[in-house]
Amino acid sequence: SDGSTQLGLYYLDEPSDGIQLMGWAPSSESIGNEIDTSGDVDGDGINDVLITEKTATPNGSNSGATYLIFGDYLKWAYENQEDFIPLDLLNDITYGINNDKVAGLVFEGSQANDRFTDNAFFMDFDGDSQSEVVFRHQHYQNSTWGKLTHLVNGKFLEDYSEQLPVSPLELG
Repeated sequence: SDGSTQLGLYYLDEPSDGIQLMGWAPSSESIGNEIDTSGDVDGDGINDVLITEKTATPNGSNSGATYLIFGDYLKWAYENQEDFIPLDLLNDITYGINNDKVAGLVFEGSQANDRFTDNAFFMDFDGDSQSEVVFRHQHYQNSTWGKLTHLVNGKFLEDYSEQLPVSPLELG
């Protein structure tokens, strides 16, 4: 033994210990297949988080989903000792002094077996210090499988998230 101690996530039983993020299928092994924390979509100076779950079922079996969690919300959730965040309901979670901020956005595959998203990441393509989001996934159309890539402007996402209530964005 090297003297190190292993910490199982089941020890996170107090809100101050951390936050559990749960997707569409709690037993799904695909949640968190891709995670990126390097971008700031809403321009508040706090990095946001992208988490993919390609076997989520919002629009049919394996249609997939990607969750954009705003960093400011994660900070607020931790400070207010939230212990569980249902990722599929991010669009419905509001917080802030006047409950006027949305926790994040949900992007959904448009049909069964889209497996949205194989890959998702942040990048500032236009140099405005506000990150864009890039999604790549398989897509079935006209009896043919292919790959699609979406580039979504960060300013659009910031503006979209301010339009309460927020609906999931369907890409595919």
